[in-house]
Amino acid sequence: MTKIAHKRNIKETKSKNFQNKIPIDRELLIKLNEGLPHGSFTIIRTRLIEKYGDKGDKTTTYIRSVLNPDNPRNNPMIIDEAIAYRDELEAWKVALKARIFRS
Repeated sequence: MTKIAHKRNIKETKSKNFQNKIPIDRELLIKLNEGLPHGSFTIIRTRLIEKYGDKGDKTTTYIRSVLNPDNPRNNPMIIDEAIAYRDELEAWKVALKARIFRS
């Protein structure tokens, strides 16, 4: 395969993969971002590395772009981890409020 044919094959594969992405609800992604505190992208990155090893080794810039509602990137692994982290934060807040008001 020549270099030009190889590059064309890569471009076609990337465009097919981009077209096959599951559409994300922009409004829900905005709500997800609002529920994440400052520094969450680094924590999500750490959680992905712990969970998936090298497969989850993404940069914080990439994670930020996936969670950006205006960016067409889509990575279900990152979105799932962000949702799980946000849910853990919400559960922690509820437990903390219960402990504070119980005293």
